[in-house]
Amino acid sequence: MSDLIHFLDRWGYQKTDRVESPLSYAVRGGILDFYLVHSRNPIRIEFFGDVIESVRLFNPQSQRTVGPLKGVVLLPRLIKNKKKEKTLLSFVSSNASINIYNAEHVPGGGYRVCLGGPGSFSVPLGSEKVSQHSINRLIKEKPSVRFFSFSEHSSCVDPPSFLPAHYTAKTVGASLERGFVLASAGIVVFGSESLSDFSRGARSRWAVFGAPEEQQIEIIDISDLVWGENIVHEEFGIGVYRGIEKTGGSDCIKIKYADGGSVFVPPHSFNRLHRLVGIKEGSVRLSSLGAGSWKRKKGEIKKHARSIAKDLLKAHMLRQGSRGFVYQKKGAFYRAVCESFPFQETAGQGSALSDIDSDMEKDLPMDRMVCGDVGYGKTEIALRAAIRAVESGRVVFVMAPTTILANQHYISFGRRLSPLGVNVELLSRFRTKGEQTKTVEALAGGLVDVLVGTHRLMSEDVYTENLGLIVVDEEHRFGVKHKEKIKLLRPTVDVLTLTATPIPRTLKQSLVGLKNISNINTPPQSRRPIKTFLHYFDWKRIFNIIKREASRGGQVYFVNNNIESLPFLVKKIKKKFPGLSAQIAHGKTKSKILESVMLGFFKNEIDVLCCTTIVGSGLDISNANTIIINNAHRLGLSQLYQLRGRVGRGERQAFCYLFIPSGTRLEGAPFQRLKTLEQNTRLGSGYKIALKDLDIRGAGDLFGTKQSGAVSSVGFHMYNKILKDALDEERGIKKNVSIPIISSAFDSGLPEDYVSLVEDRLYYYQSLAMADSIEKMSAIESGLRDRFGLPPPEASFLLEISKMRVLFTNTSLKKLSLFKNTIVLTVVSFFPFMSFGDFNSALLTLFKITEKNLSFKTNKNKNISVSISGTDVGYSSIKKISNLLESLFLK
Repeated sequence: MSDLIHFLDRWGYQKTDRVESPLSYAVRGGILDFYLVHSRNPIRIEFFGDVIESVRLFNPQSQRTVGPLKGVVLLPRLIKNKKKEKTLLSFVSSNASINIYNAEHVPGGGYRVCLGGPGSFSVPLGSEKVSQHSINRLIKEKPSVRFFSFSEHSSCVDPPSFLPAHYTAKTVGASLERGFVLASAGIVVFGSESLSDFSRGARSRWAVFGAPEEQQIEIIDISDLVWGENIVHEEFGIGVYRGIEKTGGSDCIKIKYADGGSVFVPPHSFNRLHRLVGIKEGSVRLSSLGAGSWKRKKGEIKKHARSIAKDLLKAHMLRQGSRGFVYQKKGAFYRAVCESFPFQETAGQGSALSDIDSDMEKDLPMDRMVCGDVGYGKTEIALRAAIRAVESGRVVFVMAPTTILANQHYISFGRRLSPLGVNVELLSRFRTKGEQTKTVEALAGGLVDVLVGTHRLMSEDVYTENLGLIVVDEEHRFGVKHKEKIKLLRPTVDVLTLTATPIPRTLKQSLVGLKNISNINTPPQSRRPIKTFLHYFDWKRIFNIIKREASRGGQVYFVNNNIESLPFLVKKIKKKFPGLSAQIAHGKTKSKILESVMLGFFKNEIDVLCCTTIVGSGLDISNANTIIINNAHRLGLSQLYQLRGRVGRGERQAFCYLFIPSGTRLEGAPFQRLKTLEQNTRLGSGYKIALKDLDIRGAGDLFGTKQSGAVSSVGFHMYNKILKDALDEERGIKKNVSIPIISSAFDSGLPEDYVSLVEDRLYYYQSLAMADSIEKMSAIESGLRDRFGLPPPEASFLLEISKMRVLFTNTSLKKLSLFKNTIVLTVVSFFPFMSFGDFNSALLTLFKITEKNLSFKTNKNKNISVSISGTDVGYSSIKKISNLLESLFLK
């Protein structure tokens, strides 16, 4: 392993805690993970000493194995040296170079390019883009030029557009997105973007094998807790996290409270801990142990939650009437829209589409909320619901909170639906009064199929008898009056709401039948995390950023929230780059001018858009992959996250640059905001950011109810849990879950030399505490083995007692204590046995003991303690004990 690590270091690979992007590696005991620059997926090698036990591919998002490999070839990086160009083999031997000398036919069709050893024909490490000019020049300079086409669809590829007459290209059955020209070798390689079949969904370099793991939206996630951060315990209240301490043989979380007291929480109770979110910094009041104030607070919030629960039930009853019609089955229009989607649907999108199909096939009107992070494909869901309504002869309204977002939806819906003859119109301040009047008249006359707009759609003059579906994007951003109008429409019209607000899984379960929610938790397969940097303001750096993005044909957002200084920025950029087009966009721009600018940027006619935060939501321009945000410290966290979400919508690497004035010293909330954004770049991190945001919205706000005071008393998660209980209570749902308490005299846990990072240990401890089925337990164990190798004895012991906690939930076993030679069971009855005698006989038979090894004691609460002595208890026997107890209580 050490030799391999030496080569990775030499080739410029960076050592990290977790391998998620190329040019990185991580070491965990006998496991080495690394992401080769030329590999689609990272690779995991498991060693036993110096012997390789397995080589396998894994998914960088889920960190789970995709499949085994027979072997792997490590190629050195192509690093350009300022003094001279190095040849490929000079990285592994002193004076060698490579020679591309032939293309051989391989069995099964296709060709392979062969690399020769040292020779007179040395190929330097330099290539250029494929263009008509580079090919024509090469043909003039070289007597022999060979062409190769890389395509996954090798059997049905038309010649590339750049291929000159009288030349043929040999097809290589593999994926390569962008081609290149090796002038010195006389070779031209066409990538899939140059071929006629590119639109059939060529796999991106970033589209890894193995489906991206669904991002679990658990508000209670404590895996990245920081020492000193506030934390909530369901029973003891709000305290301060004081790290992990070994207590009673287990890794316990220490929480300090206002009166100086501390609570040590064992791993099996981590499911009762939650991050404290939704309370502004400086206004947190710590709880005191034993004072009773926490219990009183929870009682007050329960009253508040009951009123919300009653409102939800009342709204639900109003929607029990028939829609009056049923949508037709999906037809040719629907199929055409699906085929025009240029990407592969994610698992999350597929699930949401299935939910909506089910809703639209029922007699009751639909009321569904689709939740998903920025760029996770919520608009596509709305688009398909809309075409289904149109196919059935119904009109669709699409409402957005801002003019810019409404215009984006108008462009998106029009581009996909207009070719099918669907009439899509816009009603917003981007239209003159005369144009708006014509649109309203056309709507009343049945000439409009899809009407996109802002709150203008709720005006009295906007009317159609044929309204079938309303799509509402980010409903929480509309005013109270507009929300009330939407509510009035709901009893008879299908409503589909899109939101980026996270909803806890447990609350979602309690809302089943009242508020139907679909979560899109799966990131798009070819989406890359956005690289985020924080700098002091520097024009030289900004010019370099713009130059680099322009050199790859991309566009730049330059966000500056001071309208007066925008003309100066445009003038400065135009002076430096006279060949680039730069324009201004802000909320006070005249409607027609703003529309023209936004359309120009959308059509790639504008290179740099100097704008305010008006672009902060909904814009989807895949060619814009760099955003510069000036005075970033003055913006809120959710604003910054939404702005960053404007880039990285395609397959190119995107960049976000946060600038603050030179010499500014960041402290307090601004520092925390920028630090959070810079650190949270992983896909799906919008949920974490939403929870850390000072302006977090609680669940009550999702239902049009003000709840900020309630959330600030107990925190976001505790509020949601109380709301869940109130909903269950109002609906008469009672769930009595009895989980056995298991204690032992043995060390159990994940040792630091097995799982080194505290956040990983916290993640697995919490996952085990939350798991409520053996299948989930097995998945957690499989993940541990995959990432960290064979568990040591104390880890295996933890896994086994965690399984027992799940196995014996809702059985007669209430407590299990494990000592060196003794097992103590506390039971509420002798079930599943009919009598004490049967239970006693089973114990003697299963544990192979005599009567003298058994003792029974009746406790004050009438439970019975059973002591079994003379039994081997320890790391090696815990599995056997689990099987014996399973035979006893689950026979």
